[in-house]
Amino acid sequence: ACGGSNAAPDAGTLDAPAADAAPAKVFAGLLSLSHTRTISAEDSNDSSGGFGSFFNPIDGAMPAPLPADDGCLIDPAAAFPGTTQYRDAGNEVRLVAEQEAPFVLTRQLVTGGIFYYLPPSPLDDNAVVPGLSYSFSWLGGAQLLAGGGMELAIPNAVDLAEPSFQQTVSADLAIAWTAEQAMQMLDITISGYDSEAQKPVIILCRAFDDGGFTIDAPTMAALPSGFATLSIKRSSAGAHDLGNDEWLELVGTSTTNTTLTIP
Repeated sequence: ACGGSNAAPDAGTLDAPAADAAPAKVFAGLLSLSHTRTISAEDSNDSSGGFGSFFNPIDGAMPAPLPADDGCLIDPAAAFPGTTQYRDAGNEVRLVAEQEAPFVLTRQLVTGGIFYYLPPSPLDDNAVVPGLSYSFSWLGGAQLLAGGGMELAIPNAVDLAEPSFQQTVSADLAIAWTAEQAMQMLDITISGYDSEAQKPVIILCRAFDDGGFTIDAPTMAALPSGFATLSIKRSSAGAHDLGNDEWLELVGTSTTNTTLTIP
């Protein structure tokens, strides 16, 4: 095993699906909000992001492979997004949180009839606040009627205790943070760049959110010498029924980044 956490998974059982279960709904859109905290030598900086997309699936996407729970992958394969026909859902997607100023993602037309919804300019650093819930709505357009009424909770920020900024890592990497929900998973990514081979090197791990995880020395040895970025991400996800056997995925993330030194 390349890593280890402090929690053990439940030895539960899964219920068998009902024989007359309804057909699975089709994934037809994504709305996401993100909060990122970057730790530097003197301070930390927060930033916010948002993204939206609505589409008609034509052929199936293939998600990127994930590590086993409490495990790691080196240079995981990329996801295949599938082929889609994008839909116009109006000029903007509006997001509102209690006691916070609303903000919008506006329609961006890319060549080839692709519609994305992005912030019209960089979002205020604190536009997305960890721990709050945001409601989504969109105006409706030629290919998608107006809709909304769903809530997306942004996870609490990851409070990183170790490693410290630019800490030198020459053996196992011990990571510690303030635990949130021990039986929930979070994503840990270390990204470096091999200048000789001119390619990135990525270690992707999934750890229980119990406050501690160790990546062993043989896995860390895949990283080239120099600086590498450590990212720890909490995620929340939900689904919204668009009708006609389609569903919209909602994703909220809080990520903490810091820099490591690889000798």
